[in-house]
Amino acid sequence: MEIREVRSVGIFSVAKFGAVFGLLSSLLTAILPFVFAYFGLGAGELLSSIFTTSIGTTALIVSVLFFAVVTTITGFIIGAITAVIYNIVAGISGGIKIDLA
Repeated sequence: MEIREVRSVGIFSVAKFGAVFGLLSSLLTAILPFVFAYFGLGAGELLSSIFTTSIGTTALIVSVLFFAVVTTITGFIIGAITAVIYNIVAGISGGIKIDLA
């Protein structure tokens, strides 16, 4: 067992992870309600209720894409801020110790 200390993390690396995590979570958030609605309402009622007008369809697609973009950007920013804070705190009090077995 070798215990090592993480003294700093790459800011861009953590920011990229945050962006990917934000994108995946937004896509799950967008897809899961349709899955639950599909099993709850039945396929016919769901499709007729969602796709009755082209404006409703367009608004649905645009809102899902907008949500995905916003959560991806937010995840990137939060990831970068988290990495900066970790690097400052780890410089003062020491990093996290992990077992590299």
